[in-house]
Amino acid sequence: MARAWVVVVLEMEEFLRAARRDPGAWQVLLDRQRAGREGYYSAVREDLALPPGHSARWQMPAAPGGQR
Repeated sequence: MARAWVVVVLEMEEFLRAARRDPGAWQVLLDRQRAGREGYYSAVREDLALPPGHSARWQMPAAPGGQR
């Protein structure tokens, strides 16, 4: 997962360094980068046995004694 994300980011860098002006091609790269990033973080969450979604939205278990 991480490799796929890095590869597309490198392709994006190459696109920018070449000063290409192709909005459609850039959108394809951007979509691939976003999918790669999501796949990477999904795999990390699964590997760490974390719940899906953003950590700010997770329900925290109550601390002993009922305090958070």
